[in-house]
Amino acid sequence: MVSDHLDIRARKFRAQVEASATRFAISRNLVYAIMKVESDFNPFAVSSAMAIGLMQVVQKTAGSDVYRFLHGKAGIPSRDTLFQPITNITYGTAYLHLLDTRLPGWNKRSGLPRILRHRRIQRGRRRGAEDL
Repeated sequence: MVSDHLDIRARKFRAQVEASATRFAISRNLVYAIMKVESDFNPFAVSSAMAIGLMQVVQKTAGSDVYRFLHGKAGIPSRDTLFQPITNITYGTAYLHLLDTRLPGWNKRSGLPRILRHRRIQRGRRRGAEDL
């Protein structure tokens, strides 16, 4: 495998990450870290909990919350749309925004410290996605 394969895979989603991170005032480093840990940059990843795509969005929970936030009405994103990187990154980043604005301190109670610790370890080994 190519030594910088993660950087190459992450770079494919740069425009979407930049746009969503800016739109929702979320660190692009955090978005990249979540994508790495949750899906290893695989847009077709599906977990046993039915979390879908790059940022592992669950349709009926985070998907529903973000759908209401983005569209102003109840609904859920379709499974097919969550496999599309632009939609998945938008929903995942918007969900982080909702957590950040509606649940202050959420990141101290979540898996975020584990994700950030993983990114620090990875940066020590090679150039990370945040340097793209």
